[in-house]
Amino acid sequence: MNSVPVWVSRWHLLPLDPNEGSGTSRVEKNFPLGDYPRIKCNIARRGGERIYHLPFDQQYDTTVIESARGECYVATAGEAEQLGFRRAWRWRGGDA
Repeated sequence: MNSVPVWVSRWHLLPLDPNEGSGTSRVEKNFPLGDYPRIKCNIARRGGERIYHLPFDQQYDTTVIESARGECYVATAGEAEQLGFRRAWRWRGGDA
């Protein structure tokens, strides 16, 4: 049995070369991604501890921000600390 790779996208794809129907495609819309707040400020459900997570921290990808609970995204660690959040203890870094 042969496997065939499948590309799934919500973008409309166009051929790279209109004269070639090889199946090679490119994304129709391309735009630069600007700077945005990446630090997640999370309030623990148990105890209400205010913790901020940087993009390379261990729990960053699993942390879900709920603005209704007072959680938010910020641009700098200083901004998070001014809001009363502390750095996550479990993080992957050189000192881990």
